[in-house]
Amino acid sequence: SNQTICSGNTSSVYIEGSLPGTKFNWAVSAPNVSGASSAANVSSPTTIAQTLTSTLGGQVRYLISPTLNGCSGDNVS
Repeated sequence: SNQTICSGNTSSVYIEGSLPGTKFNWAVSAPNVSGASSAANVSSPTTIAQTLTSTLGGQVRYLISPTLNGCSGDNVS
């Protein structure tokens, strides 16, 4: 879901797989925003908690991909 945070605050995106052993990868698009980073092979459940800063305002979009036993699931943005 969408979140609005002020510059210097921390994102809080909770993700959990429905099957045990699910791992997550995420890519990030963050024009004009610092502090956002991609990650790979993160165990479930987890929270994407990144301190985000911007002097121009901006939007951060995470593209989250679940994997289990080498198979990829549907991406979520």
